Amino acid sequence: MQRIFLFIINPVSGTRTKAGLESFLHSRSKLAALNYYIKHTTADLNTSQVKAWINELSATDLIACGGDGTVNVAANAVANTAVKLGIIPVGSGNGLARSAGIPLKPSQAFDLILLNTTIAVDAFIVNGKFACMLCGVGLDAAVAHSFASSIKRGLVTYIKQSIFQFAKAKPFAFRIAVGDCVFNTEAFFICIANSNQFGNNLTIAPVASLTDGLLDLIIVKRMPKLAMLFFVIKQVLGFNRVTTISTNLEKHPIIYLQTPQLTLQNLDAALLHIDGDPAETAPQIDVKILPGAINLLIK
Repeated sequence: MQRIFLFIINPVSGTRTKAGLESFLHSRSKLAALNYYIKHTTADLNTSQVKAWINELSATDLIACGGDGTVNVAANAVANTAVKLGIIPVGSGNGLARSAGIPLKPSQAFDLILLNTTIAVDAFIVNGKFACMLCGVGLDAAVAHSFASSIKRGLVTYIKQSIFQFAKAKPFAFRIAVGDCVFNTEAFFICIANSNQFGNNLTIAPVASLTDGLLDLIIVKRMPKLAMLFFVIKQVLGFNRVTTISTNLEKHPIIYLQTPQLTLQNLDAALLHIDGDPAETAPQIDVKILPGAINLLIK
């Protein structure tokens, strides 16, 4: 069957100019004699619109040219279908692309797409909303909310917002159900990861896999802030091992578990983000893995 490519471009993602991106796509697509279409996204782009484009054009391959927000919408549009997802990462964090080993240079990412090699990767649902990378409540969500409202994008802005939010961070009360185990805790933030990336090569879930059918749950508990810095650095560097629910969780400053689903009682209404974008929080947050939901074009 002939491949039909639909490229969607987010012109405002990341810090790099997109002025030459469309010309690049036209040039490379014509050189490879592809049957292709290009659509520009807007701030209110939604999955229904992308699905309509796919159906209208009979697209076999959807290529997201943007950052994690664009990838989220694109992945949602092709989830549990035969349509393949490719990524040309030109966003700020590029979390899924980095996790999947997709090159950050557009020319190399384009070459990979032409290889037509796919792997079925997981996604997950957060209170009925689609996610493919990670979600979180508390401090990391506060950073996501403030970053989204910043005029400037990029790593420097993200670091500034992280420092600002860290300075005023406070712990929140949660009640967490994992399997048959239910426990209460106070935490600065809780991260639920499908990929091992916050973005920009910051790895919060070092052993997370896109294909294992599990979510990585990281709970950064209440502690002095200097201690939190120390233990989060240990987490990022991979020194905190995944534990089991049968372990004495009280002794761990950071709880690191893996599970296909969980329920989070958000007792203090901590802020929520999904795939790095601000999301409406809720008193209860239900999270469930969608195994092998996306056919991702990969090496």
